[in-house]
Amino acid sequence: SSAKRLRSFEAIMERLGVEIAKPCIGDARTVEGLPPVEADLVLVDPPCTGSGNFFTVPSARWRLRSRSIDRMADLQYRILCSAAGRVSAGGRLVYCTCSVTVDENEGVVNAFLDENPDFAVVEASPRIGEPGLRGLQEAQRLYPYLHGCNGFFIAKMTRT
Repeated sequence: SSAKRLRSFEAIMERLGVEIAKPCIGDARTVEGLPPVEADLVLVDPPCTGSGNFFTVPSARWRLRSRSIDRMADLQYRILCSAAGRVSAGGRLVYCTCSVTVDENEGVVNAFLDENPDFAVVEASPRIGEPGLRGLQEAQRLYPYLHGCNGFFIAKMTRT
């Protein structure tokens, strides 16, 4: 929904030489807000609290509130559900955040899996970081204090 973020994404894709990514502006909270396509791979990198960035922006931790986490988790869940509607049979859905909170990561993915039994978390390659929490061993977590980078969460799912 942000022209500024879209331009940033386009610049990154150009720098990386990616030619098949097709960015668009829309409301990802509803499937109607997404392009009318069926894709083999959908990447969901939703807005988050950025708690994984405390490593590089320590002052951000003082702005984080529990209601911020709850609000973001709700938004992330809605975006993940609508994006799933664009994944083809046998396709992949990757969910990632730069947050380390369980609510924004495993909480969102587990709630999604409970409502979408045609998706399953699978091991991603390359395997980096630590296993996910709350039964999502196949997911990956990166922690600033262990990995010397910002904190991240990655879950790869396939649609049956």
